[in-house]
Amino acid sequence: MAWSDKHLIGVYNRLLRDRAEHEPIFNLIASLLSPWRGDFSTETTPGRNRMLKLFDSTGITALDNLTAGLYGTTTNEAQRWFSLSHPDPGLMNIERVKQYVQLVESWAVQSYGPAVSNFYAAVPPLFRDAAGFGTGVFFEEEIPGRGVFSRCRPIREIVFEEDSYDEVETLIRCFRPTYSQMVGYYMPRAGKVPEKLAELARKYPERRSRVYHGTYMNPDWKPGKLGPAGMPVLSHHVWAESETRLYMGGFWRFPWYVLRWSRENDTPWGIGQGHRALSDVRMLQAMKKTQLEAGQRAANPSLLAVDKDSLQTLRTTPGGVTVGGLDKRGNPLVKPLYTGHRADIPLELMQDTREQIKDAFYFSLLQLVGRSGMTATEVLDRQEERMRLMAPHATLINQHFAAKSVARRVDMGVRNGQLPPPPPELQQQPLVVTFQSALHQAMKSAQASSSARLVEDILRATELDPAAADLFNGDAFVRHMREGRGAPPDLILGDDVVAQRRKARAEREQQQAALDVGQQGANIVQQMQKAVA
Repeated sequence: MAWSDKHLIGVYNRLLRDRAEHEPIFNLIASLLSPWRGDFSTETTPGRNRMLKLFDSTGITALDNLTAGLYGTTTNEAQRWFSLSHPDPGLMNIERVKQYVQLVESWAVQSYGPAVSNFYAAVPPLFRDAAGFGTGVFFEEEIPGRGVFSRCRPIREIVFEEDSYDEVETLIRCFRPTYSQMVGYYMPRAGKVPEKLAELARKYPERRSRVYHGTYMNPDWKPGKLGPAGMPVLSHHVWAESETRLYMGGFWRFPWYVLRWSRENDTPWGIGQGHRALSDVRMLQAMKKTQLEAGQRAANPSLLAVDKDSLQTLRTTPGGVTVGGLDKRGNPLVKPLYTGHRADIPLELMQDTREQIKDAFYFSLLQLVGRSGMTATEVLDRQEERMRLMAPHATLINQHFAAKSVARRVDMGVRNGQLPPPPPELQQQPLVVTFQSALHQAMKSAQASSSARLVEDILRATELDPAAADLFNGDAFVRHMREGRGAPPDLILGDDVVAQRRKARAEREQQQAALDVGQQGANIVQQMQKAVA
């Protein structure tokens, strides 16, 4: 059965204690790299300036650059960043199977369009949280009549735990909507709200209150049953102020995607580039602060005065005249305090620290545009280096986020009747999501280039030994080049159509050969008749 409301709150408190071990470093990363995503243990007044303690923005800029680079090379709206296929290559070579898979793929691509989803606007904060804090949390919900709602939630609102296979099975979000927002959200879904909440919404619509939203696997899932009991994932909402249930719903698939940048410990929370760059970011802030304070002391030093009366007529504005600032002997009664201490920090040290921070966020690898003096070989080398360093993270993005999101969209289309039934070969057969980002395509392009060079070598070998051409598999080469170049799959026909074309061509060739033989025979007869005559 579903959890009780008190049990949900108890699970949240238990998981919150586990997260508390990581909150100090989360707050530190937020204060230096992402000031708007902090407040793990405190609440900040909305609109407060969060940049007052920052003296250098190198870390923030480097994280922004990495976020933009990830977006541009993984889930860019301008390119098709995924494809669908079946794990059996033989089935994918059947024309009707290939056409159906292409139809489903095109529908899935359109489901991410701005007209029906805010997916592309919500993705960059996910990459930023994952790269900075090590963990990013993404939520998708189907809203009837409005498409799919996507949102990256700050990890300060989230606690979660995994099953024995490192898959998130329980996630609880604690957030603070206004009373008015609570009524607007839960009234259409639950059909009613607690009387106390309705009254508070009328009196204090802008006041905020805490709500728990728990998402967990349905322990008593009964397929085919109506309501939440028939859904594999439960959506449990509790009002903390009175420990009252606001709504109990469900999902067909787990709607939360928890993206970890890397897993290097026994906790469910990831490790990001923000952890690795933290020491350099802190040192750069300290150096910049010291340098600014030293310059301020030199430009506007402290003043030494005989007594308070000496300061009454003091004017420190440029060009100001201080009457009574000298004694009768001409000695100043007020003079600046110069300690003689110099806080010179070599510019080379600060610049070196900045470069280390940029390197931690792959800044130089992602900044190829605008660079001059680079040969084509150097560009290829840098792209290969970028692929090597980013490949592990791209794999995690695909496994824990992109593939799950696409599978959810396809399942949604089938369930809502927006997709036609599959052909007999694909009945009860799941499709496989393949990540086709620019990063992955660059890797495949390198393999395609190697294949093209191999063909050139084979051509040179056939000049010495024509039998070398027997080793060449033309069909495999064309399919491999199509995939490596990123060309649309419909450019290559299925095996059944190719077989029909080759059979028809072979029959035409046989007929032509028979005609040629007949013509040769007729010519011979004519020649013999002429000889006899």
